[in-house]
Amino acid sequence: MDAAQGGRHRNRLIALLVVGAVMWAALLGRLGWIQVWAQRSFSERGIDLVEASVRQRERVLVLDTGRGPIVDRQGRPLTGRTVCALAFLPVARRAVPDDAATRRLAAILRADPDRLARWFREAKGPDFWRDARGRLVALTAKQARAVAALGLPEVRVFSVAERYPEGGVARHVLGFVSQNPDLVRRLYREGWGRADVPLTQLVGAAGLERSFEPFLQGVGSTTLAYFTDARGNVLSGLGLRLRAPDNPFYPLELVTTLDRPLQQALERVADRFPLRDGAIVVLDAKTAEVRAMVSRPAFDPRHPYATGDAWRNRALMRTPPGSVFKIVVAAAALEEGVTTEEERFFCSGELGRYGFSCWKPGGHGHLTLAEGFAQSCNLVFAELARRLGGETIERYARALGVVGTVGWAEAPFFRLPRLAQFAEEEAGQVFARPEEKADEGALVQTAIGQRDVRLTPLAAANLVVTLLNGGTPVSVRVATELRYQTGASFVVFSKRRLPDASGVSPYTAYRLRKLMRGVVEEGTGTALGAHPWKLAGKSGTAQAVLGQRQVNHHWFVGFGPAPQPRYAVAVLVRGQSREGKNQATRLFGEVMRVVAANE
Repeated sequence: MDAAQGGRHRNRLIALLVVGAVMWAALLGRLGWIQVWAQRSFSERGIDLVEASVRQRERVLVLDTGRGPIVDRQGRPLTGRTVCALAFLPVARRAVPDDAATRRLAAILRADPDRLARWFREAKGPDFWRDARGRLVALTAKQARAVAALGLPEVRVFSVAERYPEGGVARHVLGFVSQNPDLVRRLYREGWGRADVPLTQLVGAAGLERSFEPFLQGVGSTTLAYFTDARGNVLSGLGLRLRAPDNPFYPLELVTTLDRPLQQALERVADRFPLRDGAIVVLDAKTAEVRAMVSRPAFDPRHPYATGDAWRNRALMRTPPGSVFKIVVAAAALEEGVTTEEERFFCSGELGRYGFSCWKPGGHGHLTLAEGFAQSCNLVFAELARRLGGETIERYARALGVVGTVGWAEAPFFRLPRLAQFAEEEAGQVFARPEEKADEGALVQTAIGQRDVRLTPLAAANLVVTLLNGGTPVSVRVATELRYQTGASFVVFSKRRLPDASGVSPYTAYRLRKLMRGVVEEGTGTALGAHPWKLAGKSGTAQAVLGQRQVNHHWFVGFGPAPQPRYAVAVLVRGQSREGKNQATRLFGEVMRVVAANE
């Protein structure tokens, strides 16, 4: 090898050494940056490495999440109960009860010994004994004493706060909690600047749990914790540690407007009916407070996504309202003076264009507006829509609170950009596209609550409240107050007018109430005539498509008792056959029967 070749080899070797040194320096710098500067906020996702490393060695059993309780208007609990539960604490990987101890324990629990032994063997950390459906098994006092007498170090009995007990009520209203790291990061770490909230924290994902999440979260959970080494054995000297918050003011308690006995009774009505897909909303006629809200299908808040979208509250989902929307058209026509209750119309059964017809073959013949409202004549309302025009109909829908949302909301609220009591409420609408307001074919379909008209049962019930309050729309409340644990008030949610909804005159509201009484006295709701209360309302049947099925959605909205109304009610029965009677009318009668009995 000559000198030139030797020089090139040395140069390459030096270059490789320099590159290697630079790579090592970069690696050491990266490790130093992670260990010193980025340990609390690693990567763009803000991972707390210290928290993650501690959590990797920590075994935790949550005895109480520390979330604030939710109660009804009388202070009766809607969430939470405390039960005695059996816990397995695998303090060493292979430290499990022997066969004899397992059989004795199974006898106390009235459980299958093989299933209990399998639970011990397969446990990856501390856990509670549950039934085959994953529900916490509540022990009696006698069972708890018997378990303690066994003296098994790996098996203990603790008092546990169960957030959603078996047989709970108002589950769609309450919602549920779940792990949502993105929400924790957005709401707490970015919005509230609280880096102390772990990304694994349970947060409200639906219902009141979601709406009031920052206030219900509390100041910490009650946990039993211990630390293990790499083999899963307990680190000596640390032992079991019980951690509990010590604050006399928190967590806050949320006081709702619900009436627990009425809610329970109406849930039984819905299941007995049976209401497989739909909603029931009962509002106080004066305050627009929710007294009961039922949604079906039912769901388990401990496993909310196991049954598809059953967790979604049908009372807050917008749906074609059918002839219920005729209330809005009648209000616009009477307020604008384009008709009177005594004006006579003629229904031949067919409009003669757009394929538009009345629901009654052959038509209703000659009838007044009052009779047309009671009989829900489509041709009468097609004529009213032609006189009013799309712009006017939409203006009155907005004035009555049908367009947009009706739930109590405030922006900003404390440090939140906005607080909405009904976080999942969908906005109502009349027209999907502006050009349809001048399209007569679209207009006549709109007049009978078809085409692109959408309404939630909550908004439909509130429309009735508006008429009962002299034409003045108010925001619907489901919560009235947040309280400290001392009983002192943290914040009160007062009754307020519905923003951007001007309403109608008291005289027009009076005339509409009179028209709704006519529906029960001589129209499509005569089946309600034998009710203990005198009732009033409006039925509706909307043609729709669910999946691949052609279906009808059945509605009935109304109030009672008619002389001095105390409740406004909306009932929706979704996905019915295109044939058959309006099922919502019958369900409305049963609902009002329970409401009357609850007085």
